[in-house]
This record gives sequence, C-alpha cells and structure tokens, in this order.
Amino acid sequence: MVSFLQTAKAVHALEPSTHWIHEATLAERLRISTDDLEGWTKCVREGGSGAVSNNTFKANPEPYNVKIDLLDLSADNTFNLHYQVNRCYTTPKTDGFTVLFRPA
Repeated sequence: MVSFLQTAKAVHALEPSTHWIHEATLAERLRISTDDLEGWTKCVREGGSGAVSNNTFKANPEPYNVKIDLLDLSADNTFNLHYQVNRCYTTPKTDGFTVLFRPA
C-alpha cells in the first residue's frame, strides 16, 4: 500500500491533459491499484481518514487537510484533478469514473 503523500506527489507529476481517462487508466499511470486509488480519492474528498464519531479521524498532511470536491468541475483544486460519473447500463449497473487533469 502506498502512502497518501506518495500518491499526491505522483498525481502532481502527471502531465496535464484536456482528455478524460478512466480511473483504471489513472491507477495504471500512477502504478497503484484501483483500490488504493479509491482509498486515496476518499481521503481527498473527506480531508482525511477515519471517523470523527469515534475519535479515529486523522487529517491529511498540509496542504491537503481540507475537503476537496473532485466532482466540482467549475472549480480548480490543489491537484488540478476532476472526476465525473459515467453511468454504465450493464448488469449489474455500475458507475464508472473518468478523470481529467486540467493544465495548471
């Protein structure tokens, strides 16, 4: 398993793009599993990991210790990383995510 900071550095090192790619492709480019990518994006969205209710919440290191809405396409964020949901009408129905890196 890779650390939050290792993945953050790898995301920052990616070349910006104006094309959407599937999240599995992003994981491949970062050389991490899709499960690790999903865990990392959850930490990005929530500003940390764990649960506040049972005092196990641990904030991400600065400057990533704030909630970042990767689905908000109208706002730039620290990573210049944006997600959108793509509906897949297969059985079972699943949502796929595609990712865009905007030039900084």
